[in-house]
Amino acid sequence: AEVCEENRLHLKLCFHLSTIANIHWDRGNTEECLARYEQMADVSRGVNYAEGLAMATRRLAELLLSLDRREGALPYLEENVLLSEQLHGGASKARSLTQIAEIHEHAGRHAEAARAWQAVQSLRRDTRDLSGEVEAHAGLARVARAHDGAAALAHYQDAIAIANGLGDQAKQADLLNSMAIIEWRDGN
Repeated sequence: AEVCEENRLHLKLCFHLSTIANIHWDRGNTEECLARYEQMADVSRGVNYAEGLAMATRRLAELLLSLDRREGALPYLEENVLLSEQLHGGASKARSLTQIAEIHEHAGRHAEAARAWQAVQSLRRDTRDLSGEVEAHAGLARVARAHDGAAALAHYQDAIAIANGLGDQAKQADLLNSMAIIEWRDGN
């Protein structure tokens, strides 16, 4: 009974830390907000409270991304991927992986971005999220574009085929434009 009471107190602490973090955010105290979410993550880790840890890492990543601190968000997103797999399934994991892919892509780490986009594409395909699969193929194409025009074109073609099935003409036009740029660049 003592262990349950102690864990219940830790869960309440996590709830209160989240509330305090939100108050700090609303008041513009960014660093205090981040510190409270980090504290919430630490408490959650200490008592194996996966839901609290998932919430804290997700919120830390979101806030850091909103502050344009991409590299700071990366470890929280990576931890959140593991937690999402246990708790929430493919869609939540795919969102975190998408952000990881975008961070690596923005930083020019093409191999890491390609691995993350490939994982996103696989998850989106498995969950039948066709819009997400289009996004993943487009990400893979952007990453391949610099060093392998043929692979980039293949990913764009896959994305266009899926977008066509969705009836998303705007997305098709955007993807066709990207393909045309590659073909023009390569002299085709």
